Amino acid sequence: MGFSGSPYREDGRENYIIALTGFPVGMSWEELIRLQVVREPTFRVYILSDNREKMRKLGELLQIPVKTLIFCDWLDLGEKIAKTFNIPFVYGETKDRLEVIRESQACVVSRVGDEGISLPDVERVVEVAYLYGSRMQESQRFGRLMHSAKEEPEHIILMTEEEFEKYQKRLYAITERGFRIEFVR
Repeated sequence: MGFSGSPYREDGRENYIIALTGFPVGMSWEELIRLQVVREPTFRVYILSDNREKMRKLGELLQIPVKTLIFCDWLDLGEKIAKTFNIPFVYGETKDRLEVIRESQACVVSRVGDEGISLPDVERVVEVAYLYGSRMQESQRFGRLMHSAKEEPEHIILMTEEEFEKYQKRLYAITERGFRIEFVR
Protein backbone atom coordinates (compact mmCIF):
# COMPACT_ATOMS: atom_id res chain seq x y z
CA MET A 1 0.00 0.00 0.00
CA GLY A 2 1.20 3.52 -0.76
CA PHE A 3 -0.04 7.01 -0.01
CA SER A 4 0.37 9.95 -2.36
CA GLY A 5 -1.31 13.23 -3.10
CA SER A 6 0.85 13.53 -6.21
CA PRO A 7 0.94 10.22 -8.11
CA TYR A 8 3.23 11.42 -10.92
CA ARG A 9 6.40 10.05 -12.44
CA GLU A 10 8.31 12.35 -14.75
CA ASP A 11 9.24 9.41 -16.98
CA GLY A 12 5.54 8.86 -17.72
CA ARG A 13 5.38 5.48 -16.00
CA GLU A 14 2.55 6.15 -13.57
CA ASN A 15 1.50 2.53 -14.11
CA TYR A 16 4.49 1.56 -11.92
CA ILE A 17 2.82 3.30 -9.00
CA ILE A 18 -0.28 1.13 -9.45
CA ALA A 19 1.86 -1.99 -9.91
CA LEU A 20 3.69 -1.34 -6.64
CA THR A 21 0.86 -0.02 -4.46
CA GLY A 22 -2.36 -1.24 -6.05
CA PHE A 23 -5.20 0.75 -7.53
CA PRO A 24 -5.82 4.21 -6.08
CA VAL A 25 -8.45 4.44 -3.38
CA GLY A 26 -9.57 7.71 -1.94
CA MET A 27 -11.17 11.01 -2.72
CA SER A 28 -10.40 13.53 -5.40
CA TRP A 29 -9.24 17.03 -4.55
CA GLU A 30 -12.57 18.29 -5.87
CA GLU A 31 -14.48 16.10 -3.42
CA LEU A 32 -12.28 17.19 -0.52
CA ILE A 33 -12.90 20.85 -1.43
CA ARG A 34 -16.66 20.26 -1.74
CA LEU A 35 -16.66 18.72 1.74
CA GLN A 36 -14.60 21.69 2.98
CA VAL A 37 -11.83 19.41 4.21
CA VAL A 38 -9.32 21.48 2.21
CA ARG A 39 -9.38 24.89 0.53
CA GLU A 40 -9.13 25.78 -3.15
CA PRO A 41 -6.35 28.33 -3.57
CA THR A 42 -6.33 30.98 -6.26
CA PHE A 43 -3.59 30.06 -8.73
CA ARG A 44 -1.76 32.74 -10.70
CA VAL A 45 1.28 32.57 -12.98
CA TYR A 46 3.14 35.82 -13.67
CA ILE A 47 5.10 35.59 -16.92
CA LEU A 48 7.93 38.09 -16.69
CA SER A 49 10.73 39.18 -19.00
CA ASP A 50 13.71 38.13 -16.86
CA ASN A 51 14.96 37.22 -13.38
CA ARG A 52 15.32 40.88 -12.39
CA GLU A 53 11.59 41.29 -13.04
CA LYS A 54 10.92 38.19 -10.92
CA MET A 55 12.74 39.81 -7.98
CA ARG A 56 10.87 43.09 -8.53
CA LYS A 57 7.52 41.27 -8.57
CA LEU A 58 8.46 39.29 -5.46
CA GLY A 59 9.24 42.56 -3.66
CA GLU A 60 5.86 43.92 -4.74
CA LEU A 61 4.09 40.81 -3.42
CA LEU A 62 5.92 41.00 -0.09
CA GLN A 63 4.51 44.51 0.45
CA ILE A 64 1.18 42.80 1.14
CA PRO A 65 1.58 41.49 4.71
CA VAL A 66 0.33 37.89 4.63
CA LYS A 67 2.03 34.70 5.80
CA THR A 68 4.11 33.71 2.77
CA LEU A 69 6.28 30.73 1.78
CA ILE A 70 8.68 31.50 -1.06
CA PHE A 71 9.88 28.31 -2.72
CA CYS A 72 13.32 28.44 -4.28
CA ASP A 73 15.15 25.29 -5.38
CA TRP A 74 18.57 26.89 -5.83
CA LEU A 75 20.52 27.59 -2.63
CA ASP A 76 22.48 30.58 -3.96
CA LEU A 77 19.29 32.28 -5.18
CA GLY A 78 17.49 31.40 -1.94
CA GLU A 79 20.26 33.08 0.05
CA LYS A 80 20.10 36.13 -2.22
CA ILE A 81 16.33 36.45 -1.78
CA ALA A 82 16.62 36.05 1.99
CA LYS A 83 19.31 38.72 2.18
CA THR A 84 17.54 41.12 -0.20
CA PHE A 85 14.24 41.00 1.71
CA ASN A 86 15.69 40.37 5.19
CA ILE A 87 13.79 37.12 5.73
CA PRO A 88 14.95 33.65 6.80
CA PHE A 89 15.99 30.91 4.38
CA VAL A 90 15.03 27.38 5.39
CA TYR A 91 17.00 24.61 3.70
CA GLY A 92 18.56 21.22 4.54
CA GLU A 93 21.02 22.47 7.17
CA THR A 94 18.53 24.75 8.95
CA LYS A 95 17.85 23.72 12.53
CA ASP A 96 14.27 23.84 13.82
CA ARG A 97 12.88 24.32 10.31
CA LEU A 98 9.20 24.24 11.22
CA GLU A 99 9.73 26.66 14.08
CA VAL A 100 11.51 29.13 11.78
CA ILE A 101 8.71 28.86 9.22
CA ARG A 102 5.95 29.21 11.82
CA GLU A 103 7.56 32.26 13.45
CA SER A 104 8.20 34.15 10.19
CA GLN A 105 5.73 36.32 8.31
CA ALA A 106 7.62 35.39 5.16
CA CYS A 107 10.47 33.00 4.52
CA VAL A 108 12.31 31.36 1.66
CA VAL A 109 12.09 27.56 1.63
CA SER A 110 14.10 25.08 -0.43
CA ARG A 111 12.75 21.67 -1.45
CA VAL A 112 12.62 20.70 2.24
CA GLY A 113 9.20 22.39 2.28
CA ASP A 114 7.78 20.48 -0.67
CA GLU A 115 6.36 17.49 1.19
CA GLY A 116 4.99 16.31 4.49
CA ILE A 117 4.28 19.59 6.26
CA SER A 118 0.97 21.16 7.13
CA LEU A 119 1.00 24.90 7.81
CA PRO A 120 -2.58 26.10 8.30
CA ASP A 121 -1.56 29.74 8.80
CA VAL A 122 0.13 30.06 5.38
CA GLU A 123 -1.90 32.33 3.13
CA ARG A 124 0.35 32.58 0.09
CA VAL A 125 2.92 30.44 -1.70
CA VAL A 126 5.24 32.06 -4.23
CA GLU A 127 7.45 29.89 -6.42
CA VAL A 128 10.55 31.65 -7.71
CA ALA A 129 12.71 28.66 -8.71
CA TYR A 130 11.59 25.09 -9.23
CA LEU A 131 12.53 21.66 -10.50
CA TYR A 132 11.94 22.39 -14.17
CA GLY A 133 8.71 20.77 -15.44
CA SER A 134 8.07 18.55 -12.41
CA ARG A 135 4.34 17.92 -12.05
CA MET A 136 4.92 16.09 -8.78
CA GLN A 137 6.68 19.09 -7.24
CA GLU A 138 3.96 21.45 -8.47
CA SER A 139 1.28 19.24 -7.01
CA GLN A 140 3.09 19.08 -3.67
CA ARG A 141 3.63 22.84 -3.47
CA PHE A 142 0.03 23.55 -4.42
CA GLY A 143 -0.97 21.16 -1.66
CA ARG A 144 0.77 23.30 0.98
CA LEU A 145 -2.09 25.79 0.64
CA MET A 146 -4.92 23.30 0.62
CA HIS A 147 -4.38 22.91 4.37
CA SER A 148 -4.67 26.67 4.90
CA ALA A 149 -7.14 27.89 7.49
CA LYS A 150 -7.21 31.24 5.68
CA GLU A 151 -10.23 32.23 3.61
CA GLU A 152 -8.51 32.99 0.31
CA PRO A 153 -5.11 31.32 0.00
CA GLU A 154 -3.17 32.10 -3.17
CA HIS A 155 -0.51 30.22 -5.11
CA ILE A 156 1.76 32.26 -7.35
CA ILE A 157 4.49 31.18 -9.74
CA LEU A 158 6.94 33.71 -11.12
CA MET A 159 8.26 32.53 -14.51
CA THR A 160 10.32 34.14 -17.20
CA GLU A 161 9.06 33.78 -20.78
CA GLU A 162 11.76 31.16 -21.38
CA GLU A 163 10.84 29.19 -18.24
CA PHE A 164 7.19 29.23 -19.22
CA GLU A 165 8.00 27.84 -22.67
CA LYS A 166 10.23 25.09 -21.25
CA TYR A 167 8.51 24.15 -17.99
CA GLN A 168 4.79 24.81 -18.38
CA LYS A 169 4.30 21.02 -18.19
CA ARG A 170 4.45 21.38 -14.39
CA LEU A 171 1.14 23.24 -14.55
CA TYR A 172 -0.63 20.15 -15.91
CA ALA A 173 -0.66 18.79 -12.35
CA ILE A 174 -3.12 21.57 -11.53
CA THR A 175 -5.19 21.78 -14.71
CA GLU A 176 -5.60 17.98 -14.93
CA ARG A 177 -7.52 18.17 -11.68
CA GLY A 178 -9.84 20.87 -12.93
CA PHE A 179 -8.30 23.89 -11.24
CA ARG A 180 -8.17 27.20 -13.08
CA ILE A 181 -4.90 29.07 -13.55
CA GLU A 182 -4.81 32.79 -14.26
CA PHE A 183 -1.91 33.89 -16.47
CA VAL A 184 -0.64 37.45 -16.08
CA ARG A 185 1.82 38.99 -18.54
